[in-house]
Amino acid sequence: MDTCQKRRLLCPLDNGGRAAPRASAMLLCMALAASAAIAKQRPLQPAKTASPKPQIVTRPAPLPFSFQVERNLVLVRVVVRDKQGHVVENLRKGDFRLFDNGKLQQILQFSVKRHSARPAASASAQKPAVRPETALAPWRPAHFLALYFDDVHMHAGSIMRVRLAVDHYLASTLAPSDRVGLFTASGRDSIGFTQNVHRVEAALARMTPQSIVPVQYNPCPRIYQYQAYLIVDRRDSNALEEATQEALLCRYGGDTRFLNQAANDAKAAAFTVLNNSQTQADYSLRGLGELVRRMSALPGQRTIALISPGFLIQALRFQLESIVDQALRSNITINTLDSRGLATEVPFDNVSQQTIIIPNRPDLMGQKAIIKLNEFSYEADVMRDLARGTGGVYFHNNNDLAEGFREVSSMAPTYYLLAFSPNDLKPNGSFHRIKVRIRNGKDLLIEARRGYFAPRRPQNTTQAANAQIRQAVFSPAEILQLPIEVHTQFFKSDPLSARLAVLTHLDLQPLNFIQKDGRNWNKLAFVTAVFDRNGRCVAAKEKLVTLRLLDGVLGQLRQSGITVRSTFNVPPGSYVVRQVVRDEDAGEISGVNRTIRIPY
Repeated sequence: MDTCQKRRLLCPLDNGGRAAPRASAMLLCMALAASAAIAKQRPLQPAKTASPKPQIVTRPAPLPFSFQVERNLVLVRVVVRDKQGHVVENLRKGDFRLFDNGKLQQILQFSVKRHSARPAASASAQKPAVRPETALAPWRPAHFLALYFDDVHMHAGSIMRVRLAVDHYLASTLAPSDRVGLFTASGRDSIGFTQNVHRVEAALARMTPQSIVPVQYNPCPRIYQYQAYLIVDRRDSNALEEATQEALLCRYGGDTRFLNQAANDAKAAAFTVLNNSQTQADYSLRGLGELVRRMSALPGQRTIALISPGFLIQALRFQLESIVDQALRSNITINTLDSRGLATEVPFDNVSQQTIIIPNRPDLMGQKAIIKLNEFSYEADVMRDLARGTGGVYFHNNNDLAEGFREVSSMAPTYYLLAFSPNDLKPNGSFHRIKVRIRNGKDLLIEARRGYFAPRRPQNTTQAANAQIRQAVFSPAEILQLPIEVHTQFFKSDPLSARLAVLTHLDLQPLNFIQKDGRNWNKLAFVTAVFDRNGRCVAAKEKLVTLRLLDGVLGQLRQSGITVRSTFNVPPGSYVVRQVVRDEDAGEISGVNRTIRIPY
């Protein structure tokens, strides 16, 4: 295609970007194309029908990053193992039976996902040399591994033990096509996806516990997190009585005249403990959810290894299931590793905290011990549910953290993906339990998500549109519901910076327009995102194009189409440009990828 034939692609209608002065021929072509377009439009707008209102309005818009995804198709990832723990790979759709709250469901979609196992590295493998960011590497990484450290809940001893396991993995197992990123719940010492092993190791060496709430030593009364949940949310009289007797003993010397005041003190302390517990749990889950959304746009295999001692999520179930649902839709596996190793689960074993003994009430002390043991169990729910819900591995009750990390850093060789659409799903936010069974599979172990939450309220039109756009932007798949062409250009102003131009041409032939006030109306959203070689989004823009065209101009543009231009200032390097276009009237959307390399 010669220069003059490119006029249609080089003439944006938004007038929002300027070409850098590199080639005079290109500037001349753009000027000629713009002049020709204006000249062609003049005969179609006689003076008697001219309107002061512009027919095409393009304006930048904030990216829609806050929305909910309507659940009309529930995804269930299933891993099946035999008695020896080996993955079963030969099952078919007819072998599965799926139940929603005890009701048999029709499996609408079924697929088998197989991933080649990573070759085992020898124990004597030498540590690879540092691979700088500028070194040559495969353009499309094969595996992205995100190490998500829950430093909000982890203790210093656990961080040190896990650090040794991670260092061993980086030294012996990391392949050239791998990208590793280190992320923390607190947001400190995080490293984006990289090949540079030493950057990850340095961040690990700096990592320390980062409690979000104040840590109290020897509180009075000493209320466990699960005990606080029982007192506040479940109105458990036994849990409250134990806390009241502790407060009476340590604050009022056991004087029963202050029993009512001790009960009030116990309730107030329970509220504080529960609020702090939920604050930290929400912090850890929110960071994990953001990491899942970030990794949705990455190519290849995507794995998150959550390293945490676990935490209580009784009040955050909806948030947990939302993360599982987003990970399933984005084909992300979440593996979990219990940083405590072989948990002892012995009540009153914390030597740093004073144990309050209630005299002559062994029943209350026994109740306290049971509460603590239950807390150990419930803290593991978040780890088990995230792994089972996404087809991952849950490594726990084992001190061999090096082996555990090898397991959680890879994907299951084979899993089954089932999908069903619930009948008469009411938007009341209720929890639906999922049960997966296999015909004649009594000796098989089935790992799948425990359930999902129904949507709490119907989405409005804006929320649904934002959800559709975001899912398309952070998806590597090609979506071609609208006829678009995407071309990229770059202009280097100096050796360390460049101006990247993305030209998106949309064919208006299949679009429908609404007749209003003698014009043809439609609204289009153009979202452009630029990702670097490590899958990190370095820039993104959205432009809203409002079309209110006269009949003559509409006829012309149906033949020529429109082109929207977005520009970005980026350093030299390799990038993936993701372009998404959405038709607001029809709800149709397209998303395509283009790669570009800007040399140094």
